[in-house]
Amino acid sequence: MVTMMASTARTLSWEERAQRAGVSSARLGQASTVLGHAPDLVDAVLTGKRPLNEVYAEARRRKATAGPEGDAGGRPGASADAAYAGARTP
Repeated sequence: MVTMMASTARTLSWEERAQRAGVSSARLGQASTVLGHAPDLVDAVLTGKRPLNEVYAEARRRKATAGPEGDAGGRPGASADAAYAGARTP
């Protein structure tokens, strides 16, 4: 989760980001989905109050109900990129 949040270098591939963090690219994808579709639950994962798997399932439910307009084009990390952009804007 932290890797996805801190990963702003767009020159790194998805696999390189995962390798540097010591996690699978699938796990990084789960974190990206959570960041993009359930950002309010990120702190619960980071503090250990809720496991990533559980929060990921909730994020997938939210993504499914959001429909096509909630999709960021299917590119891994695109949802998280959009979430970060919104978070950085005052």
